[in-house]
Amino acid sequence: MKAFYGARKTINTAAYYLFMLLLIGFFFTPQLWLVTEAFDPNPGVYIKFFKPTLANFVNIFAKHNAALYLKNTVILAGESTLFTVLLVVMGGYALSRLKVPEIWIVVFWVTATIPLITFLIPYYKFFRSLGLLNTILGCAIVFTAGRIPFYAWMMKDFFDTFPKDLEEAAAIDGANRLQVFLRVVIPLSLPPIGLVAAMTFSMAWGDLLAPMVLLNKASVMPLSVGMLAEARPAVTWEFLWDIKIVTPFSIIHALPPVLLFIFAQKYLKGFATMS
Repeated sequence: MKAFYGARKTINTAAYYLFMLLLIGFFFTPQLWLVTEAFDPNPGVYIKFFKPTLANFVNIFAKHNAALYLKNTVILAGESTLFTVLLVVMGGYALSRLKVPEIWIVVFWVTATIPLITFLIPYYKFFRSLGLLNTILGCAIVFTAGRIPFYAWMMKDFFDTFPKDLEEAAAIDGANRLQVFLRVVIPLSLPPIGLVAAMTFSMAWGDLLAPMVLLNKASVMPLSVGMLAEARPAVTWEFLWDIKIVTPFSIIHALPPVLLFIFAQKYLKGFATMS
């Protein structure tokens, strides 16, 4: 009987590790294909042995406007991050320290739950009348408006736990409300601010829908839209993706957010500790 249970345990363990191996392979194989085919001089739909080359990357920068799309993406994500961080930090602090009527809290949360796609057509018409259509600034405003409710409330939750004794001590020393906010609150709130900045930058960097609707000119397209325009110039139902173009574009598009979150780990850990 003991041998039976021992064999059963061994079989269960082997089945568990086999299942996990298959699961990892299922999710990891597409990523492996993407990375390998980006360096393959003759990429295909399957993984094979080859001599790595940077020719595909050189090609997209030389012939497919990769530098322009990369610059536009950096500007778009940078503006979105700057606007969002400024507004949600001030808004979250105000929500934490001022008495806000409950009806506005309800409106705030209802706004936060409505998906961005709901507002794209109104934004399109509104920006067209203001001359902000096909401008990076207009798209950054859309990203900012969509992120404010959730991130401002997240900052409010943090400021609710912020020691008010520190603010009162600074006020006793003669600091006004603005000086307390800038010299005491902000320096001690860098972890959650870093988290908001990293999340905003990553989401603005990778967003496809809003830029596709609001940015139709190649001169203002970010990477997410530009690589589709370059890899599939003809809009048909046929499979026309050029793997030589889409794979190196995808690597360039995915790399900055990954590096950003690796760099921002200390802020994320600090935020978890302070929370």
